[in-house]
Amino acid sequence: MTHGIKVRGRNDAWPAYQNNCPKSSQTARLTGTFKTAGSPEQTEQTAKEKQLARQVELNLALKRVQAQLAAARQQL
Repeated sequence: MTHGIKVRGRNDAWPAYQNNCPKSSQTARLTGTFKTAGSPEQTEQTAKEKQLARQVELNLALKRVQAQLAAARQQL
């Protein structure tokens, strides 16, 4: 059973890659900066840092909601 998911070949990403290259080049030209993705280790570390920052953000939001819930319960 495929659940409506179409399995694609490994070369199907190539057109999307080709379409993004000119956009990346244009963005670099407009901003005056260009940074390569770096090594796989650097890419993984960056992803981990972003994930950690997002987890901290979500935990802070959760604490705010829990504090609001506690305040609402006290008013009952």
